[in-house]
Amino acid sequence: MNNPFQPPRSGFEKPPRDREPGSLLAAVLIGVAVDIGGTIMGGAVMGIVYGVMLAAQGFTEPQIQAIFEKPDPLSTFNILATAMGLSMSALGGFFCARTANVNSYTALGIMSAVSVTTGTFLGAGEYEWMTLLMLNLLGLVCIFVGGWWFIRKLETER
Repeated sequence: MNNPFQPPRSGFEKPPRDREPGSLLAAVLIGVAVDIGGTIMGGAVMGIVYGVMLAAQGFTEPQIQAIFEKPDPLSTFNILATAMGLSMSALGGFFCARTANVNSYTALGIMSAVSVTTGTFLGAGEYEWMTLLMLNLLGLVCIFVGGWWFIRKLETER
């Protein structure tokens, strides 16, 4: 029966918020692709822009090459590149948790292991071990913060 005190309906229904849990493998692969792929692509773009900026300031090609071959971890460029890489880790963690769509950190743990292992192999020749360890620990924190951001939202909706 029609209730005269009920507000009129618009005809549009909200989509259901509950989705089925996703594939653990897909969640890990998507998270790693965003983390590692985004970091590599972002680093390449930042490197090109920085190289052009150095060339515009009058640095020669051998000088620019030396700057890139022996990076200073505390330089402005490296701090910005690290921040970009860590934001990609957080974004990767978010997409991993979103794809898994469960109240569990299992997918994030697996993604973290894969990302840290890959990051260690890619950065082994570039950084000292202590710097690499710190970057990996920061990456782990960012992955779990990104995943927690989605899982927290998931918990409030259910």
